[in-house]
Amino acid sequence: MPKLTATLKPNRRPDLIFLQKTAAWVLMAVLTAACARQSPWMQSNKKVMSLYHDGHYAQAIVEARVGVTLAEKEYGSGHPYVASALSNLVFLYGLQADYAQAKILLQQTLILKVKQLGPDHLTIGLIMLHLSQIFRYEGDYAHAEEAGANALAILKKQLPANHPNLTEALNNLAYIYDAEKKNQEAEKLYTEALSIHESLYGREDPALTTYLSNLENLYRREGRFGDAVAISSRRLSLKAASAAKDPRGYVQALINLGTLYSEGGRGAQAEPLFRQALEMDRRDLGKLHPLVAMDLANLAEVVATQKRYGEADALYKMALAIEEKIFPPNHSSRLKTTRQYAALLHRLGRSGEAALWEKKLKDF
Repeated sequence: MPKLTATLKPNRRPDLIFLQKTAAWVLMAVLTAACARQSPWMQSNKKVMSLYHDGHYAQAIVEARVGVTLAEKEYGSGHPYVASALSNLVFLYGLQADYAQAKILLQQTLILKVKQLGPDHLTIGLIMLHLSQIFRYEGDYAHAEEAGANALAILKKQLPANHPNLTEALNNLAYIYDAEKKNQEAEKLYTEALSIHESLYGREDPALTTYLSNLENLYRREGRFGDAVAISSRRLSLKAASAAKDPRGYVQALINLGTLYSEGGRGAQAEPLFRQALEMDRRDLGKLHPLVAMDLANLAEVVATQKRYGEADALYKMALAIEEKIFPPNHSSRLKTTRQYAALLHRLGRSGEAALWEKKLKDF
């Protein structure tokens, strides 16, 4: 169990699963409490729910804090209704992206729930999972790993082997291992989560692309080119099937696989992927969009590796013409394309022209 006195760090925005799970948990708490008499706490709780449904989240937080005080006064600090009141606050702080406060309240709720339900109850596992996610978004990987491992152990004990909640817990702990460069541990959990999702929804489910992306990125960082290409190719096939609904996702999958081929020295295989991405981006985004400039630069790079230098020269000029119109001189994309073009000019023996572009870099 993570230490409850851990130092808070700046927050990062958690994924929507945190809010969805917490929302369900809060709803159960509220429904349980609905059977109570119309006490001051219950009246306050109704106000909280009304403010929430009207979208007045800041006011709902103020009323929910009143509700915690009322519940503690009426029932004592260890009562289940106090945990319900705290759960309301966790959910509301989550909606406001105030994860530092959400974490503090989760820790308080965890203490109460362990006393009420015991350390191995499913609810304890879910609370631990939410805590682990918050620690992870804050970069506190030591506490995130401890809470995440505990959460996964509880959920595996309490849920069926292929339950969807397990994939969230598996991926959460895998993300932590990934960040800590514990690659073997991360790969094992990513693969297990992928297997569960496939068993539940089939091998063609569009949501599999997220699971595949996790493995692809891991393999890429490890230099496992063949494994990364195989995963990226499968992602591209899934994205192609839903290209009409998600054209940007399909374009990004084209670029991802093309980049892998390019980095692996397989420019001829990267080229048609980059050309298709360029064609779609020009059609959907317009000819002067930043992503079109990036597509042109990608294509120029792989064309140059095939010694088609005249074509590469023209593509770089088109990319730079766009970037000079839409970006300030010191923009990172513009600087990168300028460096690449200067390098090409040197390769062609056009050192005078290269020097002019390099002077621009210094001026920038």
